[in-house]
Amino acid sequence: MAIHTYWDQINPAIIHMDLVDSWTWADYHEANKVVVVMAKTVDHRVDQILDMRQSAPIPRENARDNIKAARQIHQENMCITVIVGSDETIEALVEFMTYLYGNRYHPRFLANSLDEAYTIIQRHYAGEIR
Repeated sequence: MAIHTYWDQINPAIIHMDLVDSWTWADYHEANKVVVVMAKTVDHRVDQILDMRQSAPIPRENARDNIKAARQIHQENMCITVIVGSDETIEALVEFMTYLYGNRYHPRFLANSLDEAYTIIQRHYAGEIR
């Protein structure tokens, strides 16, 4: 599978999901389930960094429906997701899905680097951004 999930080595409240090369929506949904299982193992807030810097373009088949389905799978202690290295397609989809469904499950933010992703998580935790 071209998607890897793991706990952050510095901050034990962050789960990484790295999308590398080509992947399918089935791969993504399976990895998303793994993230939920990981989040269930702790009783504190968990944030996610979705790293797409090495990803091939997202699969085109039913992208909107697959993203909508993914948004509905979450764990109560999951807080925010920061998407790193997204292309214009992902940015447009995130904006569109947020417009349609709001931040019903948990907010998504876009970042250009891991450093920026960590900053967004820190600022959200401090209440500086919602």
